[in-house]
Amino acid sequence: MLRKWLDNWRRDPSRDPRPPVVNFFTYAAMMILFIQVQVVAKQQTDSNFLVGLATAAYHLPYFLFGVFFGRLGDFIRRRTIIFTGCMTAALGSLLIGLFMESYSVLMIGRALTGIGLGMLPGALFASTVERKASIGIFAALGSLGWTVGSFLAPGIGPRPLAFFIAAGMALLPAFLGFSFRELPSRPRTRFLSFEVIKRHWPIFLGFFLRHTGALSIWVTFTLFLRQRGVYGPLIPGIAILDLMGLVYALNPLGQVFFMLFIERLKPKITLPLGYILSIVVFLGYVIAPNPWFFIPLQIILAFSWAAVYLGSLVYLCRSCTEERSTVSGAFNAVIGLCGIAGSFLGGALSTVSYELSMIVAAGLAFAGLAVVFFGERRLFSSSHPVTA
Repeated sequence: MLRKWLDNWRRDPSRDPRPPVVNFFTYAAMMILFIQVQVVAKQQTDSNFLVGLATAAYHLPYFLFGVFFGRLGDFIRRRTIIFTGCMTAALGSLLIGLFMESYSVLMIGRALTGIGLGMLPGALFASTVERKASIGIFAALGSLGWTVGSFLAPGIGPRPLAFFIAAGMALLPAFLGFSFRELPSRPRTRFLSFEVIKRHWPIFLGFFLRHTGALSIWVTFTLFLRQRGVYGPLIPGIAILDLMGLVYALNPLGQVFFMLFIERLKPKITLPLGYILSIVVFLGYVIAPNPWFFIPLQIILAFSWAAVYLGSLVYLCRSCTEERSTVSGAFNAVIGLCGIAGSFLGGALSTVSYELSMIVAAGLAFAGLAVVFFGERRLFSSSHPVTA
């Protein structure tokens, strides 16, 4: 049976399970690192500024290398990029685990993981689209990896083992990626031409505004939840089933479900709906009357993210048939840029109040909606092949 299944996906690339599997493991590794690096940096320095600097050491390389290697993925073998990216991320995680007492090594390791993981999205997403595989399944496995990493990290704790596990999760898909079959269609444009990004700048800018606002909330979201009383056991006597843990888990778990069918909807529906629901959620945090109100808000948040993220990628990759790695790599790289801007914005606004960051985030989501609606008129054109 296994041999028959392997023969089927070799004949039909759309059944190839490797891109979503690589996405699962890299997202799981990413979340373990994201959670534990903050704890280790705090233990090493006892400085919130240096903890934030360790975060920036990841996001800046993620952005820069995401743009560059996204473009490169339209010109060279993508399996080479995937292999190199996974190996680089594994090396960075291994360094942190081996030298946990050194803040300097932590910064180097964090930068290496940003470089390695930043290299992957463009090549992986373009490979998925060109195989005519399900984009929803690919994205859903990434969200599932995020969920698994979120659950594993607190249980392991800030120990070398956490970083060794993250290194292993990055190392395994390196060899899966290296065995990818190449199905490239090389663009006719010059390597240094980013005309395709300029043509769809409203999609990138709108997403940047919305996601920067969201990340400004997540910087202090745990503190905000505790202030609102969103914590404590769901069932008396069972401490592991915590209300705050449920609130956090509902977002990635909901994404796993919603990603599976979002790609079937037209981007001209999913994108505006995602932005509008983001505004509803961010303002809903401010007016939530009790802790249980956060549960439906997190489910709506999961749908809004799936609609904005996957809707944007589907539209871009179906509009840009020759430069899919370029647009998907650049789009995912914007997440790194949002991480830097959102961290600074959230830190500044939270000094006034947690609620202020949520009101500003709602305003940024509204601005993002306006940019997409008025700037990307092709999205709403009945004659456009992607939206018609």
